[in-house]
Amino acid sequence: MEARHARHPASRLPPIRPFFRPLFRRFYAVGAIAITARNSLLAGRLDCPAEMGRQTVYMRRLYMRRSPFAADKVNPGSRHLGGRAIWTALIVLTSCRLAVAAPPARMAKEGDVPPRYSDGPPAPPPLPSLPTPSLTPEPPGPLASRPSDQLWMVSCRGLRSTDREQNFGRLAYWRYVTPSGWVASTRDDFLRAGGPVSGTSVFVPGNGYTANQARDLGGVAYRRLVSAAPVDPLRFVIWSWPSDHINAGPVQDARVKAARTTLAAWYLARWLDDLEPLGNVSIIGCSFGARVVGEMLQLRGGGRLGLYQLAEPATSRSMVNVVLVSAAIDNDWLLPGHRLGRALTHVERLLLINNTNDSILRRYGWLYGRRNAAAALGYTGLVGAGRLGNEASKVRQIDATSMVGRRHGFLYYFSVPRIVGWMQPYVFTTSGATSSELAARQVKHRRGDSSARSSARAANR
Repeated sequence: MEARHARHPASRLPPIRPFFRPLFRRFYAVGAIAITARNSLLAGRLDCPAEMGRQTVYMRRLYMRRSPFAADKVNPGSRHLGGRAIWTALIVLTSCRLAVAAPPARMAKEGDVPPRYSDGPPAPPPLPSLPTPSLTPEPPGPLASRPSDQLWMVSCRGLRSTDREQNFGRLAYWRYVTPSGWVASTRDDFLRAGGPVSGTSVFVPGNGYTANQARDLGGVAYRRLVSAAPVDPLRFVIWSWPSDHINAGPVQDARVKAARTTLAAWYLARWLDDLEPLGNVSIIGCSFGARVVGEMLQLRGGGRLGLYQLAEPATSRSMVNVVLVSAAIDNDWLLPGHRLGRALTHVERLLLINNTNDSILRRYGWLYGRRNAAAALGYTGLVGAGRLGNEASKVRQIDATSMVGRRHGFLYYFSVPRIVGWMQPYVFTTSGATSSELAARQVKHRRGDSSARSSARAANR
């Protein structure tokens, strides 16, 4: 019996041929990406092409790693070949159904001769022609109601760590000009740009964005921030740093970007010193962008980060307002004696928007090793705030878990009007108005919008 079973191995399927393994892996990845993109679009969260591309690349890498066909070797005695083939066929069919739609039925046109022999019902009348929606996203420049605003982008991409003072003059400048769009500019044009500007706001995006994507996301941040409340003319600057994805896994990619933030922080700190006196300045950092902002504040406070230090004395620098959204830095770095212990020296007010359920920051310790216990500031909040002394009054922490959930991304925070309302008193100034007055204006503005919507719904009924 044993010999017969050995000669005739029942319930054993042949292994997957090596030729079909890459095909199965790609079918699995394409189907997973299609399903993820469809669910994201239905959720209404990915309203920016840059964020859509970023999420697609991330999901492709994630599913390629989790694919059951990712292994180079398959156990010859595996009994799951039939199940794998079924799941692969289902995913491929689902992706094809999403990607390829059935051709629409031909409508009867005016002047067509009806067929002589027709057993079916008559063709329906032609539909009225509708305007074709434009696929071009809204330009991220100043809105029509705010023609006096200025929108700039300053890029430190491609600048090396050697000869930093010489490379500082190679910062790239762009300005949005209506209706031409983004136009290359220079530092002198930036300094000479006139107009009744009450303050400057600098936006630093997080990890995983190219130069064009960072520009688009900065435009989205500008529109969301200025559309909720009336503020004075503003100069909004998008700080672009080399954060685009590299050809590696998510953990290795994050480690490489964590090593790049210090150089980007030095160029940002040096650029702010070049603008002194700054006047009213606010800085917004998201995820790894918050890491750039935190290290920049450490350098402006007279601190040192390895070989990076500013030459100018720290006493001659202006105070700034800072907003850190889901900050990807250690939760104790801002305490005295730690890596960013001097970051709050030239900070007037600091707002920390945290998420205790963030699925990405939950694995922040993987930057230093899989078993490292380090926790992110944007995940747990600032620990030991009592050790800050007098500077503890500058810090305000808000937990946005109930509004954002497990998501980690710039657009998820800026899509919530309440979170944007928390940022505005730290970002903008309005003719000497205090923070409480600005908050009262925002509440009145939102109530007016809600009452207008209610009256519109009642009129439609």
